[in-house]
Amino acid sequence: RVSRRYARWPINGPIETYVDGAAATLLDVSSHGAQLLSSAILRPGQRIRIVFARSVRIDAKVAWGTIEPLHPGAYYRVGVEFLNADDNQLHALFSDTGVSTATNTDA
Repeated sequence: RVSRRYARWPINGPIETYVDGAAATLLDVSSHGAQLLSSAILRPGQRIRIVFARSVRIDAKVAWGTIEPLHPGAYYRVGVEFLNADDNQLHALFSDTGVSTATNTDA
């Protein structure tokens, strides 16, 4: 298994998240991307707009995706790379999500 380029931090509780206007679930986040669960079809290479907690808007690109077969209905687990996130947006995102950067899930 290839190790991740950036440390990821788990989310402490649900965060209102939308991908191109459709509700999604934020699973973890890093300074360069995030992992999401979405009912909308998201394909590698696809450019998307993510809105977190109604205040942080970040353009991203889907890096990878898999279908979640155990979820009722069709759900897609995707990893996205942030394209235009600046330090202020990341600080707001980390504050909104309750991320503790002391514990990471980079394995």
